[in-house]
Amino acid sequence: TFDVARISRKTNVLNGTEYASMINEREEEAIYDLNNLGEQYNWQDYMNRDAVTQNYRLSASGKNGKASYYLAGGYINNQGIIKNTGLDQLDMRLNATYDFTEKLKANFKYSTIRRVNNSTTGNDAIGNTYTSLVRQMVTYPPIVKIDEDYEADFLYTPKAWLTDYIDKSIEFRNTLSLGLDYKINDIFTFHLL
Repeated sequence: TFDVARISRKTNVLNGTEYASMINEREEEAIYDLNNLGEQYNWQDYMNRDAVTQNYRLSASGKNGKASYYLAGGYINNQGIIKNTGLDQLDMRLNATYDFTEKLKANFKYSTIRRVNNSTTGNDAIGNTYTSLVRQMVTYPPIVKIDEDYEADFLYTPKAWLTDYIDKSIEFRNTLSLGLDYKINDIFTFHLL
C-alpha cells in the first residue's frame, strides 16, 4: 500500500515583516530594520512535509502430507510529518507444524523484526516553549538574523531540531517457540512448550 499524510490545519502566524512591524510598534525604539530583516521562515512550512508511507506484505502457505507451513514477511517505510522523522521496519514470520500421529503434533514458530525509528528529541511532560517542537513552530519569531547579539538565540530556533538533535533507535528482535501437542480426547489437549 501507499499513503500520504499531511498536516490538516496549520496555525495562522505572522510573516517576518508583520512580526517585525508589531515588535517595533510595541517598543520605544525600533528593534528591527524592516529593510534588512535577514532570513524569514514560516516554521510550520519549514519543519513539516507531506509524509509518504509504503507498506509491502508477502505470504505463502502450504501443506505436504503431515507437514504444513506459513511464511510471511513485510517492509514498512513510514516518513514522519516532521522532517527527519520516520520508521523503517522489516519483519518475517514462520509457523510450521508436523503431525507425527493423529494425536501428536510438533509446532515451530519463529519471528524476527528489525526496526529503525527516528524521532524528535527534547519533549517533556509540561511541553514548555523550548522543549516542544510543535509549540516552537508557532511561537518562535519568523526572523533569524545572525549577528553577535542574536547568535545565541539562533541555536534554539526550530531549525536546530532538524540539524542538531538525533533520536534514532534501532531494534532487533527474534522470537522462537517449539512445542508439542498431544490430543488426549476431543475436549483436552496437552501442550508442552
